[in-house]
Amino acid sequence: MYYTAIVLAAGRGSRMNSGVRKQYMQIAGRPVLFYALRAFEDSFVDEIILVTAEEEIAYCKKEIVEAYGFRKVSQIVAGGKERYHSVYRGLCAARAGGCVLIHDGARPFLTEEILARARENLRSHAACVAAVPSKDTVKIADRDGYVKETPDRASVWNMQTPQCFTYDLAMQAYQKLMENEEALKERQIAVTDDAMVVEYFSKERVKLFEGSYYNIKITTPEDMELAEVYLKAVQMCRYRIKPMESEEEIKGKAYVHYKSWHETYTDLVDAEYLKSITLESCTKVAYKWLDNILVAKDGDRVIGFVGCGAYRDGTLPDYGEIFSIYVLEEYHGKKVGYELMNAAFEKLADYKKIAVWVLKGNDRAIRFYERYGFQRDGAETEIVLGVPNTELRMIYERK
Repeated sequence: MYYTAIVLAAGRGSRMNSGVRKQYMQIAGRPVLFYALRAFEDSFVDEIILVTAEEEIAYCKKEIVEAYGFRKVSQIVAGGKERYHSVYRGLCAARAGGCVLIHDGARPFLTEEILARARENLRSHAACVAAVPSKDTVKIADRDGYVKETPDRASVWNMQTPQCFTYDLAMQAYQKLMENEEALKERQIAVTDDAMVVEYFSKERVKLFEGSYYNIKITTPEDMELAEVYLKAVQMCRYRIKPMESEEEIKGKAYVHYKSWHETYTDLVDAEYLKSITLESCTKVAYKWLDNILVAKDGDRVIGFVGCGAYRDGTLPDYGEIFSIYVLEEYHGKKVGYELMNAAFEKLADYKKIAVWVLKGNDRAIRFYERYGFQRDGAETEIVLGVPNTELRMIYERK
């Protein structure tokens, strides 16, 4: 099955009372849109269609897609006046067949768990959408603001995205919507989400699956304040990032260092040199360098670490540096590296530019840094790891 994500970022965000559109406002130093795109980039989705305002296509291409290395974004297309116009244009740009996941770019807290539930439901349903049960009692009001009825709260769900469909169902429903657009306007029917389009213009029932109460849409200034808190909560819900302090954490860091070298560098460095990287040697290093180390923990277990500080040799006095970052292979793809990097960036908040050196040929690490926003600056240095190897320098510059 081929999966296409259509990410909507063409909204004007009039309720934000800001000169910056909500999808480009910053959460922890990154635009809101970055987080939604990253979730799909790291998922089973095959392709991403980004829909934005026509005048912002060049900006999105350079400052978001290219800057953060989103390789799955195959097209950036111009949106329309209303949300449903933008969805339709995204569908027209998407590959026919397979399934589409339509997501608001202003929902930054899309998780792999939500996406997993989306894929599982798409296996048996042509239409399924993320939603959460309402926590509040909902009242239906008349035009004069009086309560008309009170629906049973047990049956009320708050809709979210992604909203997921087979491509054929979504396209057929939207084509009928476009054909009947004027008639809907005359009847004062506002189209507010994709499920509604399928409900109106097909006989397919829409299945609800569990979203997340963290999966909020950034709409008002208050949402941005919540987003900063939610980002930390989402990141910390599974793994805890903290300074390395205890004996157990020092030894855990040493094990991650030892294990990661043998998992990562087998084909990159001299075999005899790699044999010299023992748990004992890594433990000595761990006790020698105790400062500026953050560890990632899954329960009581250290599963990764990052070292950071001022640029090490003083040649770039205004730069911070990521000295090392390692995550156990079994935790790859679970956002641990991103959480460690986010925590390191908080420690390096006083530096506008941050450098990292990476071994040439370590393509996985290079892709990770590029996705995060680092770019090569052309600097190289020779490092002897049994035999001469080359390290490449990459630089991140805060916007």
